[in-house]
Amino acid sequence: MIYFILHIVLYPFLFVSSCLRRKKNNNLIIQTAKIGDYVNTSIMFDVLNKTDIIIDKINYNFAKNDDRIENIYFINE
Repeated sequence: MIYFILHIVLYPFLFVSSCLRRKKNNNLIIQTAKIGDYVNTSIMFDVLNKTDIIIDKINYNFAKNDDRIENIYFINE
């Protein structure tokens, strides 16, 4: 019973604190394949809006001009 009362009393504080701590949703795509597979997986970028990606250096020329990608990291660096 005491837990129920504590929950009712503390719920507004927990709700406010959770709203203040909300972070933006980050997405990370790890794409280790070469050019053809990069083109096939780029369809996911439309759904994810801004995303981070880990790719092979060969695919960098495709990814650097894509506005849907926020940060680019390399596997073989």
